Amino acid sequence: MIIADVFAGEQAYVMDEMVVSATKDEKKVFDVAAPMEVVTSGEIEKNTPTTPGQVLQRLPGVSMSTSGIWTTIPTVRGLGLSRTLVLIDGVRESNNIWRQSDPMAPIIDMGEIERIEVIKGPASVLYGTDALGGVINIITKKPSFALKDEWTFSNSAEGLYSSVNEGWYGRYRLSGGGYGFDFMLSAAGRDNDNYEDGNRDDVNNSQFKNQSFDLKSHYYFNPDHFVTLTIRDNEIDDMGVTFKPDSPYFRYTEYDNQTYKLAYDGKNIGFFDSIHFDAFHTEQERRVEGKAFSDAKPMYSLKTSHVNTHSSGVNMHNFINIKGNQRLLTGFTYSHETSNSDETLKSFKIANDAQALNLDFEPIPDAETDLYGIFAQDEIFIGDKTTLTLAVRYDHIETSSKDLPFKVVKYTPGGPVETLDNIEVSDEKFDAFTYNLGLLYALTPNIHLTANANSGFRAPTIMELYAIRWGATTAYYGNPELDPEQSYNFDLGVKLNYQRFRGMFNIYYNQVKDLISAKIFPNDFWMGKKKEIYINIADAELYGFEASSEYDLLEWMTLFGNLAYVTGEDTENDDYLIDIPPLNGLAGVRFHLENGKKKYWLELEAQIFDKQDHTAPWEDDTAGYSVFNIRSGMKLPAGYFENITLTLNVENLFNKQYHEHLKVKDNHSPCPGLNILAGLKIEF
Repeated sequence: MIIADVFAGEQAYVMDEMVVSATKDEKKVFDVAAPMEVVTSGEIEKNTPTTPGQVLQRLPGVSMSTSGIWTTIPTVRGLGLSRTLVLIDGVRESNNIWRQSDPMAPIIDMGEIERIEVIKGPASVLYGTDALGGVINIITKKPSFALKDEWTFSNSAEGLYSSVNEGWYGRYRLSGGGYGFDFMLSAAGRDNDNYEDGNRDDVNNSQFKNQSFDLKSHYYFNPDHFVTLTIRDNEIDDMGVTFKPDSPYFRYTEYDNQTYKLAYDGKNIGFFDSIHFDAFHTEQERRVEGKAFSDAKPMYSLKTSHVNTHSSGVNMHNFINIKGNQRLLTGFTYSHETSNSDETLKSFKIANDAQALNLDFEPIPDAETDLYGIFAQDEIFIGDKTTLTLAVRYDHIETSSKDLPFKVVKYTPGGPVETLDNIEVSDEKFDAFTYNLGLLYALTPNIHLTANANSGFRAPTIMELYAIRWGATTAYYGNPELDPEQSYNFDLGVKLNYQRFRGMFNIYYNQVKDLISAKIFPNDFWMGKKKEIYINIADAELYGFEASSEYDLLEWMTLFGNLAYVTGEDTENDDYLIDIPPLNGLAGVRFHLENGKKKYWLELEAQIFDKQDHTAPWEDDTAGYSVFNIRSGMKLPAGYFENITLTLNVENLFNKQYHEHLKVKDNHSPCPGLNILAGLKIEF
């Protein structure tokens, strides 16, 4: 008996979450050909995550490269670093020139997030460079009072305590509006000490402290035309860097992000069904201080680094209903990015604290990048069962940089010896055409089949093109001769959506041309260190599958689980690719009760990771592990208050000592041990 017979006659029920990332228009997940995942507001409320990465890594096909809790680099279908594009409300805020480092650094407060949408597979047609592995679009909360014919106000206050790092979090939000205007004003703060691993040892340099402020406001000229103003300020005062565990200190003393955005949305404008336009400006400033000891020499070093980046741009897209069965999307995007930086590294002899070396250089060059893109997408509805999507895009990228100064002073018995080097760089230009072909076929009202063939590209980053970075044993050396990465992806999928059962299964194959990777040249030295130069790998391929399901065994009891596998190979050199997550999945049971406005839930979950022994030549194997979590809570009205929500979660229930295969840098930082999180939210 096939599953359609088991649930015959039932209507599509849960996979009706509305998403915008895959088509730039509101659609149900079930009706989108592209493979998608959504982290809903309810999941965020129940999981009480401290960063977006903690909920994203529960999705099949999505993993995180981590250094402690705060540095998280998303990996989608085996492609990480700057190959997964991170957006905030559809805007390229966090993926500016420094995007290769940590595109998901906590520059946005979790309390501001409404949901997170993930497109798996190349999405360069709609979003341009960096969307090679996929897109993560963080959708923020917004007020909804402007269309009321009276003034309405709402307040909320929430707090969270986490035991693993004696961490405290608090947030207050005031919303209100009416008669065409509304606003949402929020302030939040977080203070976390070093966390404990499964052996109950402190993980050095894993602390975090910040405060944030955000404002969002709408003004409606009429129900079809409105503008949105967004201001976001997030200031991190202390964020440890755990890949330096033996350092007395290694931390960001400043990691600030300010964003300003003005948007217009209109409907029924003559020829156009709808128009969206936005202009944005974002600034990021980072300062690092660190002290590290050398294993090879009786030396220690002091590092200070400052990086300042800016990004400004505009985005526009519109929809045209050509016929009753055809909808055309067109649009363009432009952004201008700048960077400047300076770094000083001083080395001292441990025996007498005498200075031996002083380096002054720019970890990121003074550079500018202009990104231009124009795209069109046509949705054709063939009968009642078939949707065909055809899309094409052209991108043009121009990058320029000033020459890189590098100053070395060695302190010898005869006095200081100064060496100056000025590395010349050249301007670069990149062009790319990308396409997408998508097909969705409704086999039945509850079973949709999908197929996609699409291409993606990624232009080399400023770091890969130009940057000279001083490592422990090597000097990272940029390469202006790099070609852009190109990918060609194919996937097939099925989506099931019944009242008691929801599920999906996808298989995919992704071929990547000119994959950019760093390679050590042992016989090529610069300033006494072996060069580690970025090169193009001619051919690489990734393939795998993802599956997930939910089954309502009883009205109040749901079984759920997922599974994902990917393998990546450098076919040019017959090696495995680096940073490929192992076979992984989760399984759990959820108990949930609702009685009017009262809600109760309890969730038991196991996250399971296989060993990873299909590793790159310079990569270590890692053991498999399992982590068990408990999530519980209740939401109920209480007198004067509209709602009170209490949550009590236990992560890593059995205090497992483990580290993930994906990591930042070369050091495996142990993951947090047993963590009890207690949360309270009051709405009034």
